[in-house]
Amino acid sequence: MDIEKLTKAQLILLVLLVSFVTSIATGITTVTLMNQAPPEIIQPITRVVQNTVEKILPSEVREITTTNTIIIKEEDLIIEAINENLSHVVTIYIKGDDETDDIESGTGFLISSRGEIVTNKFTVSQSGEYVIKIDDTSFELEILGEDEYGYAYLQPVEIEGDQPVFATTLQAAESSLNIGQNVISLSGNPVVITIGRIAGFESTSVIDEDTEIETKTLEKILITSDAKKTVSGDPVINSDGELVGFISGGSGEIFIVPLSLVNDSLQGFIEEEDTAIELTEGELTNTEIII
Repeated sequence: MDIEKLTKAQLILLVLLVSFVTSIATGITTVTLMNQAPPEIIQPITRVVQNTVEKILPSEVREITTTNTIIIKEEDLIIEAINENLSHVVTIYIKGDDETDDIESGTGFLISSRGEIVTNKFTVSQSGEYVIKIDDTSFELEILGEDEYGYAYLQPVEIEGDQPVFATTLQAAESSLNIGQNVISLSGNPVVITIGRIAGFESTSVIDEDTEIETKTLEKILITSDAKKTVSGDPVINSDGELVGFISGGSGEIFIVPLSLVNDSLQGFIEEEDTAIELTEGELTNTEIII
């Protein structure tokens, strides 16, 4: 074969063929020599290969941690707060000759597990006996008295045998109330809610002549809300479900009477000292006002 007479394409194909045959021959020769070589020659080669692989592979696998952020909406807190207090809202009836003849007079709010109730004085202004119904059981009520805020205080007539639990333990609002804080009034049964905000505070101050220490007493919690949807005696809670106090006014200026003053009024009507309102967070004191 005369190489000089080959074209460029033929020369390229010839070179590729020679390279292919040479590589196959080299591979066969290498494998044959490796199989015939002693172990002391093969071990260094194996180590070089292993070390090269270890450098390529990562030394450790890092864990990826995903953080999920849970956003709690204010409306969810309000709904939860309302649900926590619905069991305290009761309907007050004027007792009839038969249970089917009982006449609805208004609503009240249970402020203790023993059944003391705060309501508007007009709810119990008619003559007759009053009852509440819990779990299809009627409980006769006695009127303890009325106070200057227009509230009437009631409690169940003494019950023979085991004393029933009328409501869960009352959660009282803490003393650190702030302007702009959301408050919710509960009116009627079924309950109609009104959401407002704390607009201000009115308090009185007394200075002790001996110690010269000034003590502030919170008298009113001013709020911004729709007066048409609130009635004197409606309970007011915050977004944590804690009881702040009760609505007073209604047609004109509306404000919240702090729970501490309501408690003082109730204690004035209760003979036994051990029937105070049960507050898990402590009684709402009005000596610390944050404005």
